[in-house]
Amino acid sequence: KNNMDSYAVRVSEIMDEKALTKLILVLIIVLISGKAYADILHLKTGGTIDGRIIEETGTYVRIKTDPGIEFRVEKDKIESVEKKETAEDVYLKRVKEIKNSDTKSHYELALWCMKEKLLPYAKKELQKAIEINHGYKEAHFEMAKLLLEERDIYGAIEHIEEINKIVI
Repeated sequence: KNNMDSYAVRVSEIMDEKALTKLILVLIIVLISGKAYADILHLKTGGTIDGRIIEETGTYVRIKTDPGIEFRVEKDKIESVEKKETAEDVYLKRVKEIKNSDTKSHYELALWCMKEKLLPYAKKELQKAIEINHGYKEAHFEMAKLLLEERDIYGAIEHIEEINKIVI
C-alpha cells in the first residue's frame, strides 16, 4: 500500500486531476483500439503517450492522441521521443510512386490499405484500378466486399453484376 500511495503522490505532482483523467481515458481507448500511432513519448515515470506530435518547443511537447485529445508534456518529464511512420504516411508515399495507368499497383495498394484498415484509401485505389481497367474483376470483387462492410448493399451488387458481365 505504501508503494501505491507514493506512486499516486508522484503522479499527482506531475499532473493535475483533469489531466490525469484525460490520460486514463486515452490509455483505455488506446488499449481497446490497438491502433498504431506515429509518435511515442516515453515518460521518466515509465509510462508512454502514443499520438502525433503537433508542437515541440524548447520546454514542452504537445501531442495529439487518436481520439483528438491533446496533451502538453514538459520536456523535463520526458525520457525519450520515438517517431515512427503511420500507415497513412506509408500510403501517401507509396501512392506518389504509382503511375496513374498502373492498374495492378493501384489494386495491390488497395489490398494493403484494407489490411491496414485504411478503408477510404482502399476504396479510392480500387476505384482508380476499375477506372483504368473496367474489366478488372478482382478489383470489382474487392470493392464489393468493401462496400458490404460499409453496408452499401446496392453498391456491392453493382460490382458483383459487373463481375458477372466480365465472366460471361
